[in-house]
Amino acid sequence: MDNIILNHKLFDGIGENDLDNLLKCLKCKVKTHPKQQIIFNEGQIIYNFGIVLSGNLHLYAYDFYGNRQILANIGRGEMFAESFALAGEPLPFEVYSVQDCSLLYIKYTKLCSVCQNTCSYHTRLINNIMQIIAAKNISLTQKIRHITAKNVREKVLSYLYSVSKNKKSNYFDIPFNRQELADYLSVDRSNLSNEISKLKQSGIIECERNRFKLSRKT
Repeated sequence: MDNIILNHKLFDGIGENDLDNLLKCLKCKVKTHPKQQIIFNEGQIIYNFGIVLSGNLHLYAYDFYGNRQILANIGRGEMFAESFALAGEPLPFEVYSVQDCSLLYIKYTKLCSVCQNTCSYHTRLINNIMQIIAAKNISLTQKIRHITAKNVREKVLSYLYSVSKNKKSNYFDIPFNRQELADYLSVDRSNLSNEISKLKQSGIIECERNRFKLSRKT
């Protein structure tokens, strides 16, 4: 069994032998997708949510003029679209594969209903998924702080500082190139590049591609 599945927070508290039976009960499926493919369309109502076993996804939203914003990066081991599958609401974003991906799909109706085998782990699953959703709400609050900062400089520093705290290191990689970071922070790419250059010149940060170092408290 894939270690990502075995150690995933969704299945916390469920032993390996029991988990194998549970995955069958939930009728989980693993699918592969090539890079640069739309997995789910904006406005689509879905009945399955996923866990990324390998690869990388972006959640894209588009405004009236077609400008793209990256709502989130979904990396290896992370779960996506669970709130909308559970609520039966149309997706307000597009799920897009940045790299070749392998995804575990879970049908929400199987997770929330008691199975014919009277599986004893559904209560545990529901508790686990509620904790995951709560953690994502906290992450969303952090993003709101980034994009509502007063200017591009403060948006960049807010984001980099939060990544540094999460990684518990002044050295860290971010999952975005410059255009993607601009989309994520809702800023113009040229303005973003200018601010990053100024931060480098002032000695606040060091960076090469998506590798950053915060040199001192900002």
